[in-house]
Amino acid sequence: MVPIVKQLRKLVRLMLSETAPASIAVGLAAGTFLGLPPLLAAHTLLVVLLVLVFRTNLSATLCSAGLCKLLSLPLAEALHRLGASLLRADGLRGFWTSLLAVPGAPWFRFNDSLVLGSLLAAALLSPFAFALGFWGTRWLRRVLTERRQQHWLAKLLLRSRIFLRIADWSGEAL
Repeated sequence: MVPIVKQLRKLVRLMLSETAPASIAVGLAAGTFLGLPPLLAAHTLLVVLLVLVFRTNLSATLCSAGLCKLLSLPLAEALHRLGASLLRADGLRGFWTSLLAVPGAPWFRFNDSLVLGSLLAAALLSPFAFALGFWGTRWLRRVLTERRQQHWLAKLLLRSRIFLRIADWSGEAL
């Protein structure tokens, strides 16, 4: 459990940084697509390319990928069963046949049940990762800002004459 705690600490530190909440949220959502499925497929290269092109937060992506990779290990059997049920579905058999006939599609390994199940799980999990990243960052920053303003040292400094004169001189309102 220690690696999970380390990843969560990194995530909280990232959420408290000056990075935009939307950039963190997109990075967390992209990290689910890197962490849940196995890495040896073309989708990994595609996700990394999208992260770099759209300049999302790379730290959030790597942190989310690490967390999802740690969570995917115990979930591997369930993800395999999910992918196998999709591959064996009679209604989708024609779709899989036509998809694998497309040039370059076998590189994405959609015929592998673990890859398919984990990609579906990542697609279902990524909106929640985005919401957690966006709203969680905003909430965490707001709560800590309010607590900092209530600290006795902050109250003392904000009421001091030196601070009030600096504020008057700079023209900023308190």
